[in-house]
This record gives sequence, structure tokens and C-alpha cells, in this order.
Amino acid sequence: MISSYSSPFPSPELSKIRPGGVILDVPLLDGIIQIEAVGETETAQLLVYKEALGNIIVKLTDHKPFQAELVIPEWADGGLTNERLQVFEKPIEALKLHPIKMPQDKEYWVASGFDLSVIDMPRMVKLAWTIGTYTKHKQTANELRKRQGLN
Repeated sequence: MISSYSSPFPSPELSKIRPGGVILDVPLLDGIIQIEAVGETETAQLLVYKEALGNIIVKLTDHKPFQAELVIPEWADGGLTNERLQVFEKPIEALKLHPIKMPQDKEYWVASGFDLSVIDMPRMVKLAWTIGTYTKHKQTANELRKRQGLN
């Protein structure tokens, strides 16, 4: 297997994640992670772990390969349907996100993984935004519970 890399992309949300790990419950449809999905769906558990050096590893807790789709609601034929746009060419075992410094000290990110092939970079950016946002919220909620003695 060959480790492949995406193009660099900005993601301030990933930069806000603190070191350590959290488990996110993510919506699934036909075994595929759904980004922006609404309504009742199956779920899976996604482990998001940020290393001390800043790299982030994302994988399912059951260690199965995963695919992600961006769900876009749209009106068609008088009803609401969902367009589903895959993020990767094929399922991946783990997604690794690496911070890199760009000119003017701006932090960007690069995604990598064995045989990683990103179909469309805006979809990858949306996945990164979603991971960063929900992980940061979960870290904050966990810290609040810990301070209140609820953990």
C-alpha cells in the first residue's frame, strides 16, 4: 500500500483541538459516514486522537475501513431529496491529518493515509471542519463535566 497525501488546506477548527482522544458518534447510511445528515440513522463511533506534536488520527473504533459522504439536501420533483457526494475514491482504514506551516506563519493541514485518494478538496475541507468542530465541542463538554464532578 502507498501512503498518499492531499493538497494543503486551511482548517482553523483542527488547530483548536487539544491533544488527547475523543470518541464521536457519527451518522451512518449503508456503512458510510454521513456529513451534515439529519434524521434517524445508524451510528458508528469515530476515534479522533490528536498527538502532542499536532498530528490527528481519525479511525472507526471497530477498526473497519470507512468512507464519508457529504449530504446535500435539495428539492426535486416537489420533494426533498439528498445528494450524497463521496469524499474518498475508496474506503480508508485511517485518516491522518498533519499540520504544516505556510508562508506568513499560517497553519494549513494535509490529509494522508494508505491509498488515500480525495475526490474533491472542498469535500475534504468540509470533513475536516466537521471533525474539528465536533471534536472541540466534545472536548469542552468533557472538561465541563470533569470540573463539575460528573465524570
